[in-house]
Parts: sequence; structure tokens; C-alpha cells
Amino acid sequence: MSLSLGLAALALVTAAGPAAPEKLKEDRILLCRPSVQGNASSVPAEALTTAAKAFRNTFIDYGAPCEQDQESIGAAQRAGLRFAIRVGAEGKVGLSRFTLKLNDARTEKTVASQDVDVPSGADAVEPLKMALADLSHSSPTKNNGSVARSAAPWYLVAAGAAVMAVGTGLALAAGSAASDRDSAKNTQTYISSDANWRKYRTMSGVGLGVGVAAVAAGLTWRFAF
Repeated sequence: MSLSLGLAALALVTAAGPAAPEKLKEDRILLCRPSVQGNASSVPAEALTTAAKAFRNTFIDYGAPCEQDQESIGAAQRAGLRFAIRVGAEGKVGLSRFTLKLNDARTEKTVASQDVDVPSGADAVEPLKMALADLSHSSPTKNNGSVARSAAPWYLVAAGAAVMAVGTGLALAAGSAASDRDSAKNTQTYISSDANWRKYRTMSGVGLGVGVAAVAAGLTWRFAF
């Protein structure tokens, strides 16, 4: 979500009066920006906004951090939304820890929470996507179906990438078997190495083909539908 949309959402939240509890909408979730403590320069705070973009029509960017749970609850109430996610982030030696809390603006209680540890230099977007998906599923929102649909393509891409990695490993094994065959000193070693080469070559081809197809299907699902 762009900065302009985030500021617009913030203006809406600030200007609107408190909503009656029975009128709180359950189809969207207010998302606070990370409240950062510790070594702020080591915390990839922008990764949260990037992760939220994977979920269409699920989150409304508050555009600012919520320092306390009650602040996120009050913001959700003023915006007429039932749920809000407050995010705390702490920069530590070697990692950043994100703490995401799903707060219910009707009961003013925390419904669920997720801790995400991201090693320094690692991609924080994917683990934050998983945490946002889990928290969204924890709320009885009407949008849970679309959340699942939005997250599912990335699961398919991840599975495809894993299969491609296995296929690559098998290709390396095939290369090693071919080298053993070419340097064989006797017939038995030659036959055994040749058989291994053929086996690993076939398995590698299948793995790479399935992996590429899965990644392509996941990306098509995500961006074309």
C-alpha cells in the first residue's frame, strides 16, 4: 500500500469519531507500522508493508506505529474496524524480532500473537507474510477466504523452489556419477556409475521440470487472478 493511501487511512482514523461496537466491520484489519526499539538501523521495518501487499483487500495501513495495544484498538474503533494488528520490532545482535498482536476492538483484548525472528541480512518479507496470514486466520473476518487465496500462491512458489533445489542437487549427483564413469578402471565400476548417472539425470530432469512448473503456476495465480 502506497504512502499516500497510508496517510489517507491515518486521516480517516484520526478524523472519525468512535464507532459503536455493534457496527464494527470485520472485513478489513487495521495494520499499524512497526514500533521499533533497540538498534533501529538493523530492523527492516519496511518489510511489513511489503508483506501486507500480498493480501488484497485485507489490511488498511494505519501509516504510523502503535506504541500500545490500546492505541491500535482505539484506532480500529475510530475507523469502524473490529480488528487491528499492532507490531513491535526490536533490533538485537544478529537478528530482529517482530512481535505481531491481533487485537479485538470489540472486546479490547488480544486474540492472537506471533513472534518472528529474522537473522541480520535475511529476507523478512516471507516470514512476515506467514505471520500475517496466521493472524488473519485467527480472526473471524469475512475476508479469511481471500486471505487464504492470497497466501496460497506463495506456498506453491515456495514448494516449487524447494523441488527445484532437490532437482539441482540430483543434477550435481548425476555430474559426479558421470565423472566416476569416465574415470572407471574396470567394467563393474563403469556399469555402476553409468546406471547412477542415468538414474540421477532422469530424477533431476523431473524435479527441475516440476519445480519450474510449480513456480510459474504460483506466480501466474498470484499476479494474473
